[in-house]
Amino acid sequence: MPTNYPKSVLLRKNSLYFIVMKRQKPVESENFVFQKGKIRMIKRTYEELEPYFPPGHFGVTCKRYHGKDETKAEKFWIGVSEFEPDGGADWAYEDNPLEKVYYVLEGEMTVTDKDGNKYVIHANESISFPPNEGRGLKNESGKPAKMLVIINYPES
Repeated sequence: MPTNYPKSVLLRKNSLYFIVMKRQKPVESENFVFQKGKIRMIKRTYEELEPYFPPGHFGVTCKRYHGKDETKAEKFWIGVSEFEPDGGADWAYEDNPLEKVYYVLEGEMTVTDKDGNKYVIHANESISFPPNEGRGLKNESGKPAKMLVIINYPES
């Protein structure tokens, strides 16, 4: 837990700490930088992430690093998905107006497009999807895979 914040009030929400204070000089901690009434940077560690299980996904554990609920991110969210062998996600997003980027950190993932074409994405490779581009997703490698997921939020 962050400590030593003179003339401040330390608030905790989930595993994030927020400071309410009157101070112009940046305050730095292990997890964020706070300046002029706003948090400027937030560091998140894998250990503090909460798992979630989106509908249509199977054999996968998802965890979100940054997003509206986690860090008040307004433009996009970023998370990690850990796929067991044969884990994946059903065909989806054909009617979704958001852009998506998948970056494989470990192992490999197979992406299927609307025409049935398959694209194997290996470690340190990425694939991006424009708005309304559907996809199927499966770990066909027989080994665990880990993938970074980046998706924008709709403009309000």
